Amino acid sequence: MSALGKNILIIGGAGKMGVWFSRFFLNCGFNVSIYDVNIKAARSIQEKLSLKVYEDVGEAVEDNNLIVISVPIEAIKDVFTSISNHIRNDHIVIDISSVKAYSVRLMHECVKKGFKIGIHPMFGPGARTISGKTIIFTPISLEDLKPSWDLAKIFVDRGAKAVFMTPEEHDRYMSIILTFPFIIGASIMDVVSSLDFDDEVINEISSPSFKLLYTICKAIISNDPKLYTSIIKYLPKDAAKHFSKTINNIINLDESSLKDYVTKLKNKLKPSDLLEAYNFMYVLSELRQQ
Repeated sequence: MSALGKNILIIGGAGKMGVWFSRFFLNCGFNVSIYDVNIKAARSIQEKLSLKVYEDVGEAVEDNNLIVISVPIEAIKDVFTSISNHIRNDHIVIDISSVKAYSVRLMHECVKKGFKIGIHPMFGPGARTISGKTIIFTPISLEDLKPSWDLAKIFVDRGAKAVFMTPEEHDRYMSIILTFPFIIGASIMDVVSSLDFDDEVINEISSPSFKLLYTICKAIISNDPKLYTSIIKYLPKDAAKHFSKTINNIINLDESSLKDYVTKLKNKLKPSDLLEAYNFMYVLSELRQQ
C-alpha cells in the first residue's frame, strides 16, 4: 500500500459503485475522500461513512494520489478533461467503467501524466464481499503490467481474482457477457407484454428452466436503463448481430437439421459441464421456491 500511497479520491463517490469502493478502501485502511456533482448525496455519504467530501474537483485531485473514476460512461470525457491539469506524475488514475476500449483511449488522450489503468469489477454494488469476485485489468503495454499488478494485489490479497487483458479483448468478451443478458431479457419481456401472456399463469405453469430464465429476465430489466444503453452503444455489435441471425436460422431448421445442430453444440462442451449446469439449474430453481 505504501507504494501506491494511502490517499484515495473517488470521483462519483455518491453513486452506488462509488459507495461500494469507498467502503472497501476504508476497510483496507486507506484515507478515502469523494467528489460528486451531487453535493447533497455526497454529504449524505459523508455522514454514513465518515469520509471527506470535496466540492472542487481540482483541489480533490491535488490532495490525493490515487484517483478512482466511477461515473457513467457518458460523463467520462468531461471528468478526464476536468482533472487533466491537476494530475501529477505520481498520480494513479483508475477508470472502473464497463466499457474499456473507449474509456481507456479517452483517458490516455486527455490525461497526459501519471499512471493510467482501466479496470472492470465484474460485480455490482450489491456484492457483500470482494472474496471470490473477478476484477479485469486492461493495461495497454508491457510497462503497465508491474504497476497494474501492484494495484491488483489490493484486491487479490482480500480474495478477489485478477484477470489481465487488453481493452479491445475485454470489450469483445463483454459484448457477450454484458450485452446478451440484456438482449435476451428485454426480448422475452417484450414478447410476454406484446402478446398478452399472463405473468401469473407463466409463474404457475413454468418448467424449472423457464422459471429461472424468467426470473433472471425480470432482474435484468430492473437495472438502470442507462447502464444498458451505454453497453449497447459502446461495445462491439458483431456478436449481437450473429445472435439475431442465429435465431432466424434455428426457427427455420427442419427436425433432422435441428437435432444435428443441437448435437454439434453439445459435443463442443464437456459432458461433466453439461451435467453440472443441469443440476445447478434445479438447485437454483428449488431455492427460488423456498
